Amino acid sequence: MDLKTDFFKIDTAYSSLVLHRQEGRLELCSEDGAIQSLINLQQPQQLALKNLEYLVAVQLFIHPPKRILLLGTAAGSLLHFFRHYFEADIVAVDFDSELIETLLGLEVLPRADSRLSYVYDDAEHFIQTCRGKYDLIFI
Repeated sequence: MDLKTDFFKIDTAYSSLVLHRQEGRLELCSEDGAIQSLINLQQPQQLALKNLEYLVAVQLFIHPPKRILLLGTAAGSLLHFFRHYFEADIVAVDFDSELIETLLGLEVLPRADSRLSYVYDDAEHFIQTCRGKYDLIFI
């Protein structure tokens, strides 16, 4: 990750967010300071927010997923986690293409490849028109 400053504001048609880098972690915050996503820069595959640990606990009760759908990406902490721990195909859907492209340019989000694709769409529209099948869906 090559952020030149410790503070970076991102304004898009849909979002106004702040990236803040400190003490080896990257926070994506709303304008009121609420943390939207948190990434440990040394180990991005480790979940830094407790609520995400509770969410992925479902993995204890199901077979390892082969196809994962992620509705909304934030700063990608779940993307890093899933890519590291599962050999699954991942589709990440987000309506704010400008935000995703900015985060990709800052190397916050992992690049699309044979196992990861980004779809710029509204989650509701994507679900209504999707023909794919998924083993695990995160919202």
